[in-house]
This record gives sequence, structure tokens and C-alpha cells, in this order.
Amino acid sequence: MIRGDRQGRQLKTIWDLLTYERNPQSANTNRPTNTQAAYDWEQKCAENDQSINRLSPIERIDYTRDMAASCMERELPVECTVHETNGDEERYKNSDFPYIGNFHKTLPTNEYGEVIPEEYENLLKCIESGDVEVCVDVLPDSSRLANPIAGIYVVSQGKQPFQIVVDPPPTIASAEMACQYVEVAWMSVVRDVPFAEYGENHLITQAAADIQNVNGCQMESRNDYFWRPYHEKDITPKTELFRMNTFGATRGPLV
Repeated sequence: MIRGDRQGRQLKTIWDLLTYERNPQSANTNRPTNTQAAYDWEQKCAENDQSINRLSPIERIDYTRDMAASCMERELPVECTVHETNGDEERYKNSDFPYIGNFHKTLPTNEYGEVIPEEYENLLKCIESGDVEVCVDVLPDSSRLANPIAGIYVVSQGKQPFQIVVDPPPTIASAEMACQYVEVAWMSVVRDVPFAEYGENHLITQAAADIQNVNGCQMESRNDYFWRPYHEKDITPKTELFRMNTFGATRGPLV
């Protein structure tokens, strides 16, 4: 995995390494440059190799290089991927509650649990720089953030992180987000209720009715990830409460 700064240049560097023309030093830095010496070196490698393989050690190196290049070429992006935000960062940046709706886990906060603006802006500088050395100083103590620039990494296999797009979440002041707050609060209240009792427990019944009556829960989200079945009909607590829009999520009881 390659650090996210200077993405284009680093991606090109990987590509150059994978697609170089074969030359006496391409597969191994120990390969001699002299033609006869290189031949003798390859022969010695083959003689000492005891693996069961139809390819010689040198052929394996070249085969691996060609396969890696082919795989990377297939995964290279061919279209523009656009990432949207919900606008909360700019919307509340200069308000009485700056960055109130943004991620600030582990960052220093005030007495009300609200992130200190300067600390959040240090996190932004870290991400924008794409430099792990800058990110070392984000937290005021000796602890470190866990991979804060993973989203801008360039990888040598599979799709690039920037090729994977998700819809923005609801804004923090939206009715849809209010629904989620109510839902999470109820999940906390009923956390000790066994799933087997979801069909008859009075707290579960109350939770379902309460969530159903929240305006935001009756809206159909434009974001599939935040979809809930609450807007469609009266929900069945045993099979539809606290469910998400994932394959099979609303089938059968929770176990």
C-alpha cells in the first residue's frame, strides 16, 4: 500500500516497476549486467532451485511481473468518480457549534463533548497533506490516529479507494438524522432484551411505536445505506425493528 501524497506520481512509479522492459537487472538487483555472467547466474539459480514448478526461478519472476501488470491494468480507473459531502462542515464552520456534525472521535473536546475547532482543523491539515508525518502531531498526547489518510491511499492491487463512492449521510439537523438518533437511543434502552423476546416485550413494542411516529422515520431516504422500512407501513418489531438496507436484513428474526 502506498502513502496517499503525490498519488499520480506514485501510481506511475508502481506502473513503471511492473511494466519495465526486461533487462539484465530488471528481475533482481543481483543479476549481473554482463551477458555471459547473467546467463551463468540464471543457470546457477535454476540448478539450485528444488521447487516443483514448471517455471525456472527467472521465469517465475517475469511471470509474476506480467500477471501483476495485467491485473493492475484491468483495475485502473476509466471514469471520473465524484465524492459528495452533506455540507455540514462548511454549514457550521463559523457557527456557535463548529464542526458539530463531523467526525471527531479521539480529538480533544470541550466540557459539552463538542470538538475544539482548532483540533479538528489539525485533522483536516493531516488529511489534506497526505503525509503520515504530519498526522503524527494531530493528537496532543503521545497517542496516534489509526490510518487517518487511508481514504487517499493508492494500492497496488484491486480497486483504488477513491473509486468506491458512497452517498453522503443526512445532515445533522435533518428529520432523517433525528430518526436515527431516536432509533439509536432506543437501541440503548433495549440492549438487554433478548432477540427471542422482540415479538412480545413491551419495551420493544414501545420502541417500534415511538420510532414509527417520528417524522424523519416516515421519509423515504435518497441514500440506500440509511434506508429503513419505517415509512412503508406499521413495522413488525420482531422482523423489522433496527434493520438496515442490506441483503436479507429484513428476513427472519434477529438471532
